[in-house]
Amino acid sequence: MKQLSLIAASILLMMLLSPTATYSIESKSMDVIQEDNSCHATYFPNEGKLLIPCVDLIDNMGHIQRYEVVMEQILTANSPQFLLKEWTVHHDQFHGLLEEDILEEFNCHATYLPEQGILFLPCVDMIEQSGIVVELPRVTMEQLDSVLTELPNFVVMLENKADIWQSRERSSNSTVRAKQNNIVSVAYSQIGFNVNQVGKSLKKYPYGLALYLSGEAWCSEFVSWVYKVAGLPFTGGKQGGWMLTSSTKIKNWFLLNGTFITRTNSRWRTFQPNPGDYIRYNNSSGGHSGIVYYISGSTLYTVEGNVGNKVVLRSIKNWRDRVDIDGIGQR
Repeated sequence: MKQLSLIAASILLMMLLSPTATYSIESKSMDVIQEDNSCHATYFPNEGKLLIPCVDLIDNMGHIQRYEVVMEQILTANSPQFLLKEWTVHHDQFHGLLEEDILEEFNCHATYLPEQGILFLPCVDMIEQSGIVVELPRVTMEQLDSVLTELPNFVVMLENKADIWQSRERSSNSTVRAKQNNIVSVAYSQIGFNVNQVGKSLKKYPYGLALYLSGEAWCSEFVSWVYKVAGLPFTGGKQGGWMLTSSTKIKNWFLLNGTFITRTNSRWRTFQPNPGDYIRYNNSSGGHSGIVYYISGSTLYTVEGNVGNKVVLRSIKNWRDRVDIDGIGQR
């Protein structure tokens, strides 16, 4: 069989993950997932099972379909590997809703990017044989199959020479993580929406983004709006301070707070952006704004508004070497 192109593979995968596909697993593991009713992935090392209740497949057009997934661990000498065993379509579609109880769910949604062959797991709980729950760091998996198969194989990636599969106790730096997750959750929930759809379902202040626009480019306004909804607003701008209307103004805000890292900074080659951080680009229009979604090795993933008049998820390879990136504002 000839190797499929990434685009063809993406289309085929969406065909394979059909609404008729279901899974069943005779294990107490599934009971834990059903009772918890959250989007935390759960890893049972003694059973070799990884249960992921919320996996969002995002295609190159920004369309999202959600699945529930069961993966089975493959015993290897190197990084842990998992084989996709069973799946079903998740029929509870929360995309675009911003009520607080729904928004919290987005914090722990896994994300699969078929064109990159990357699976992000932001929340993974490991259930030890004793019943003790430990939280794993954010996990990134890479698809190993050179040709798309019905049951693809994924390997846990190692980043910064540290094993990200190594467990740690729950609640380490939980306040910082909660703030970062909230920013990412708000931005992520709007992927695929145009300017008139962003925040349209929000029933409380600041409501939808379009209320604050008058035909101008809106990438920086989108960042300002996301930070406001997430509870970490800017200051010194319009609308009582939280609305900064250009990438230059946002950059200056971070510079004033001493948290903007430029490409010329000595830390540029070593510092690690966090989910929810701000990213600024230089371009012929005076600059462009985005929000850091995730970083995996040398690839940076961002959520950005006003890209083709929509909110999109982008991947930027070798981002530290990109001359069009001006810098990162750390939240």
